[in-house]
Amino acid sequence: MTEKLIPEYAAKLYYYHHSNPSSGDGPTFWNKTRKRKIVNKAWSIVKGEIKGDRELALQTIDEYFDSNVKMHSGKVVQEICDKHLLDNMPYAQALKEGYE
Repeated sequence: MTEKLIPEYAAKLYYYHHSNPSSGDGPTFWNKTRKRKIVNKAWSIVKGEIKGDRELALQTIDEYFDSNVKMHSGKVVQEICDKHLLDNMPYAQALKEGYE
């Protein structure tokens, strides 16, 4: 029943409820515009609703589980540095893979 009360524009952007006013704008923006969209797509792949790499989807769900913006950013930077410094991957390629 509540699904019908959510305007189409809000559902399209995964805005299902108001945010906690005590959290900052940055984390709220990250969660609603990026993280939620990525995790929902991964869950759709796991459930078989859309086609995709199931293992990568599970890895994505695990990676984003209860991860805040600073923690996730640190993980991405660490991954880029490891690929460049330890695996001798060219910096531009490591940066591109880390971003994706």
